[in-house]
Parts: sequence; C-alpha cells; structure tokens
Amino acid sequence: MEYAQGLDVPLSYPAKAVALARLNILYAFHLQSIGDKEGSVRALVAGLRFSHDIANGAPMLIATLLAKDSLAKHLVAIVSILHTNGFSPQQRLILRKALVQFGPDPLDWKSPLRREIEALRKGYEIHSRPWPCFIPPTRIAQYWMRTIDDSSTLPEFERIIASQPRECRDFFPNTKRILTERQDLNGKLREALSVLK
Repeated sequence: MEYAQGLDVPLSYPAKAVALARLNILYAFHLQSIGDKEGSVRALVAGLRFSHDIANGAPMLIATLLAKDSLAKHLVAIVSILHTNGFSPQQRLILRKALVQFGPDPLDWKSPLRREIEALRKGYEIHSRPWPCFIPPTRIAQYWMRTIDDSSTLPEFERIIASQPRECRDFFPNTKRILTERQDLNGKLREALSVLK
C-alpha cells in the first residue's frame, strides 16, 4: 500500500475479497450438501483465515469492517451447518482450533484507526491545508485508542468530537458503530466456540 497517497489509496481489494469470502461460504454449504464434510471444514477454515487477512495492513478502517463482516458470516455458517448437518468430533476440533487461534478479539481495530488519522493528516499536509481540528492528530488517535480499549469513555470522546469544527467532525468514523461491530463479532466467535465443544 502507498500510505503517502493518504485518502487516495485505492480500496477495491477489500470489497473483492469480501465477494470471494461469500463465495467460499456457498462452496462450504455445497460441499456439505454433497456429503463432503471434510472438504466443507477445509473451506470454512480457509475462509476464516482469508477473512481475517482482509484487514491486515489496510490503510482504512473500512477494510477492518469488511473483514469483520466476512468473519461473522463464516461463524454464522459454522453454527448453521453444525445445527443442520453436524460435524464429527474431529471436524469440530479442527474448526475449534482455527477459531481459538484468533484469540478473544480476532481483529486489530486500533492500527487502522491510527493509520486513518495519519492518512488524514498527510492529506492535509500534502495539499498545504491547515489541520481542521482544535486537537492535534496524535491526541485524537490517543482518545480513539482509549475508547476502543474502554467503551465507558465513549461519551467523553463524543463530547470532544462534538466540540470540534464541522470539517473535523465530518471525517471521524462512527466510534459507537465500531464498538458495536467489534462486540458483535466477539459474540459470534464465543457462540461458535461454545457450540463446537
């Protein structure tokens, strides 16, 4: 990725990757329907890894949100197949090991937020425009990181954002949505791990 491009970095690859991940889920269901449960498990494990990697190194938060969507759909597919066709104990173990490798929080939400702030700062710098916020970019990034770590600080962060000039407020991602998406993915991961016991 060319981070120097700032906000002009092309982001078509995450959208294409999500389309491939969705096709992979259909392929896993197809393999289940023709009785190839081993193949279905292999497809699901590969899809989980692929979905996770959509976010790796992406300069913008949108890639992480797309990775979350793909991971969540794979987790829902695992639970659905488990309830309809079932998996053998060995297949459950393979899927469980693939999920455990992600840890309790499968995606890195902080790095893309940090990169996004840096890309915004560089964009203003490249175009010789003054930074539109009262707060410097590094301080905004610190507030964001703290809010991602501790959702109880969200109201304070929202007040800080609301006190900024309109141009500044317009480019902030919806932090509440990020926290909700993160919580949703972590909940789906816990559910999948629970049914795979």
